[in-house]
Amino acid sequence: MFNCGMFPWVEVDAAALLANLAALRARAKTGTEIAAVLKANAFGHGLEVVAPVLAEEAGYLAAAEPADAIRLASFAPGRVICLGPAYGTALQECIERDVQVTVSTIEGAEALPPAARVHALVDTGLRRLGVAPDRLHRLVEAIAARGATLVGVFCHVAAADRGKWTDVELEVELLRRVAPAGVPTHVGGSSVLIQRPDLCGAIARPGISVFGCHPTGVDSELVSLRPTLSVFAPVLELRSVPRGEPIGYEGRRLDRDTEIATLAIGVAHGLDARRWQGGAARIDGHNCPFVVRPSLDYTMVDVSEVRAKPGQGALVVGGEAGAPTSVKSIAARVGASADDVLVGISPELPRRLIGLPQTAGTSS
Repeated sequence: MFNCGMFPWVEVDAAALLANLAALRARAKTGTEIAAVLKANAFGHGLEVVAPVLAEEAGYLAAAEPADAIRLASFAPGRVICLGPAYGTALQECIERDVQVTVSTIEGAEALPPAARVHALVDTGLRRLGVAPDRLHRLVEAIAARGATLVGVFCHVAAADRGKWTDVELEVELLRRVAPAGVPTHVGGSSVLIQRPDLCGAIARPGISVFGCHPTGVDSELVSLRPTLSVFAPVLELRSVPRGEPIGYEGRRLDRDTEIATLAIGVAHGLDARRWQGGAARIDGHNCPFVVRPSLDYTMVDVSEVRAKPGQGALVVGGEAGAPTSVKSIAARVGASADDVLVGISPELPRRLIGLPQTAGTSS
């Protein structure tokens, strides 16, 4: 285990990333490319950490924001898709870096340079971004008028995460009906690829599943995924607290003599303190329950059942399903999604790639 002194750190398992990508690729239909979506700092894993690993095996890398797509361009030249609109200097830099861009408005199309490779986004029901289906032909004309190349037509289906597959089928049918002949269509994301790979089209765009988490409502038996991220915090100090003595800002009184370890991690580092009850860290394979609500910088845990020592690393986020530290368990406990848990981890924490030679990636 890597130890970053007396500060918390993140470890990213490259072998697990590649195993997840392979499992998702096996789920895809023949002829469907995989675009690994690395939005939100690669779901909290660190974009520069995971991009070199995934670029070797994925057909494309994708991001929602132009700034992230530009960062990805050096890892997968010519194979990066920006799934959100880009304007002004961001659009210009995307084109200069050979990033495939998304357009969903006539105004956006009119800003395109001739060198642009473009995906047209159609709104099939999400009501967020995208051209109306009956106006796609006008958008295609505007793209052609600029001398840009239309390389795909896609949508973000609104009903997949709710499991309404009849509605998804209607969305996909609409997309395919309005797309110009000969232009590939593609439909996101992890839910569609895992549950209905026949609907993906030319490109499947898994995001959270690449990082070891099944989307809400998806049958986890369909594809096996491995956890990819672990957050560790060192033990700073130990205390023997007699029964009934107050601890923490809340002055909570424990009902037995308790050994307490203070960990160098708190809300500022990404811990969700809304429901600390049931939370725990793992030390030497033992669950060490939180004893009070995490503060901004520190977390106190019960280590009465384990021989903890200062400097020892405690697992705070990560591990297999069922462990109180697993992303799924934390999400269920705080009433959030796996995405929320992962992207909430502070980007300031150092991230280290494990599972491959260090030359396969870099720390951020």
